[in-house]
Amino acid sequence: MTLIQAAGAALKGAIDVAKLVDNAVNSSTAITTAFPATGLGNQLAEVAKITQVRTALGMKRQIFFCSLGGFDTHSAS
Repeated sequence: MTLIQAAGAALKGAIDVAKLVDNAVNSSTAITTAFPATGLGNQLAEVAKITQVRTALGMKRQIFFCSLGGFDTHSAS
């Protein structure tokens, strides 16, 4: 398998998983928890949606990464 074929297969796999997750989330009950209208709040809301459908996706353990930046107080000068 060439590098291009491997990259194509990886991309196809990622698209297939994204469709599976999207279908599971769209067919689930809406989450009623209020999350802040911030970058971190949006990330946590997405984690909650995926956690809610973990059984439908056949997942037993997941690791999620959320980020919150902007703590660097050093100046560029």
